[in-house]
Amino acid sequence: SKMLGMNETGRLSGEEIKRVSVIHQAGEELLRLINDILDLSKIESGRMELHAEEITTDEVLSECRSLFEATAHEKGLQFLLEARWHGVFVTDHAKLSQILRNLLSNAFKFTKQGAVTLRVERDNAFAQPILISVTDSGIGIPEDKQELIFQAFHQVDGTISREFGGTGLGLTISQRFAELLGGSISISSTVGTGSTFTLHLPLQPDTVIASPPATEAVPSAPQPAVPELTTASSQVSDDRNNLISGDTVILLIDDDPAYAGVVVNLNHKLGYKTIIALTGEEGLRLAKIYRPKGILLDLGLPDMDGNQVLHTLKTSPELRKIPVCVVSARDKQSDFSHQGIVGYLQKPVSFEQLADAEAEVIQRAVEYGKIVLVLEGGSLTAGEIGDLLGGKAKVIQAGTLEAAIAVAERGGVAVAILDMEQPGDTLDICRRLHAADLTMPILLHGSKALSEEDAAALSQFTDSIILKKPRAQERMLENIERFLQYQVPSSASTHEIKLPEPSPKNAEKLAGKTILVVDDDPRNLFVITAALEQAGAHVDNVLNGLKAMEYLSRNKPDLIFMDIMMPDMDGYVAIRKIRETPYLKNIPIVALTAKALRSDKEKAMEVGADDFLAKPVDYDVLINAAVVWCGDKA
Repeated sequence: SKMLGMNETGRLSGEEIKRVSVIHQAGEELLRLINDILDLSKIESGRMELHAEEITTDEVLSECRSLFEATAHEKGLQFLLEARWHGVFVTDHAKLSQILRNLLSNAFKFTKQGAVTLRVERDNAFAQPILISVTDSGIGIPEDKQELIFQAFHQVDGTISREFGGTGLGLTISQRFAELLGGSISISSTVGTGSTFTLHLPLQPDTVIASPPATEAVPSAPQPAVPELTTASSQVSDDRNNLISGDTVILLIDDDPAYAGVVVNLNHKLGYKTIIALTGEEGLRLAKIYRPKGILLDLGLPDMDGNQVLHTLKTSPELRKIPVCVVSARDKQSDFSHQGIVGYLQKPVSFEQLADAEAEVIQRAVEYGKIVLVLEGGSLTAGEIGDLLGGKAKVIQAGTLEAAIAVAERGGVAVAILDMEQPGDTLDICRRLHAADLTMPILLHGSKALSEEDAAALSQFTDSIILKKPRAQERMLENIERFLQYQVPSSASTHEIKLPEPSPKNAEKLAGKTILVVDDDPRNLFVITAALEQAGAHVDNVLNGLKAMEYLSRNKPDLIFMDIMMPDMDGYVAIRKIRETPYLKNIPIVALTAKALRSDKEKAMEVGADDFLAKPVDYDVLINAAVVWCGDKA
């Protein structure tokens, strides 16, 4: 993140995109760590379920390299990876990853110079033949303290905590997970020289594995068994085999079979069908398969924390519109309001509370994507938007920012329209409204033109800026209908064009060509520019027709892609002016607009466009059009 912060170009290179991916992955890893700590009591009681899957040794090394490469660089240490065996084995990937993260984190924490080595090998002389070791050149651990460090909240001595931090839980969790996987962790260490922690694993875990009690550091005797590696939903009967078209289906994600049975019976009385998932992973899978009207979500799940399930639901384009109500024994967290949940019930709950919550979830599903939120000011009213839409959507008026945030936090808003004549700082208002629902598109409306600097600052939170000028209503309707139809989240607005993986063939198609892209939406500019540059073109871009004419007074591109609905000077006027200018009149122009009616195409062609593409534009169509018109010019 520090390296990205030093980027002054405003665009990410391939290396920086990789860094963004690592940052995102590291954030998820931190969330998993917190979840594992919260589940420590389940580990000790033998209730933790395993999810076995095949994993390759190369995957193990690659994942760890991505997570700790930056740490090694920052500390000036070598990070060495040794694959002495290449193969496949079966284990719980998430728990294996947690063990290795803990071991590597400790190695880097306690090593000030030298190297950290991650080694994978196989030795059939051992009952647990897979050996994954982490070796450091750090401070080392005295022999009489080596057993102590596997006990919860224990470290070698108090100075370790003061100098290096930590809670003393990492190795405890790692040892418990290792034993759940049918393995163990051994240690070899010399004070002042370094340590080696070795994870011993079988090629495949048994379906029943010993789980240690909390009082023992490194137990040697068999302990109570954990559940078998089976599909959790097989423990409870639901309605998945009795669904017919038109059923109102509720998905319950909760690890308590008895509670799940109660919900199934209640829903039968209410006329709903219920699908049960006892784990987060199964819940996400069933949500994709059945697309329920709503989801009741517990937070204390055995395989992943409910927060992670909620995050996945609300960031998935195919699942984000499903309303979610959290029903959990945990206290409500302050940041839940920003995650688009319908409501929060704290267990124990009554039948009436559940029935009311499900009714709200189902109502929200009906309204989802059909709500237009209007934050009024001096240049715009909700009534005007309602008249413009003619009943196509439910328009909600918000007189204050707080009222708008409350609506946005409930989720399901197709688009929010903000009047820029609101009192206060427009940028701060946009930032707060965006934070209320990160996937909600925001349109700005006002009567005063913005500077390029202000427009650029606002573009990171908004999807379009519409000034109160001729054709403003037409442009407003075009934008609203775009979001009502496609329900495109603002954070994904750059999906206007889906970019395939670059290939040498694509990179040569437009080599040596200069293309001007004219569009008032910075996100569209970014994506179209990226697509054309990927095909080898040199691309310049401007925000409106007036800027385009200024550019063309100094430059003569091979091709122009021209948006139609823009402030200051729209595409129709700009095309006409270009055709009236002798030295510009032969430049090919392709009109771009979200309006795809025959009359729109005819109007664009009448003023002088050579071709017409309707948004959203397919990548191949865009590139092929550019190749054709650049080729004709040549």
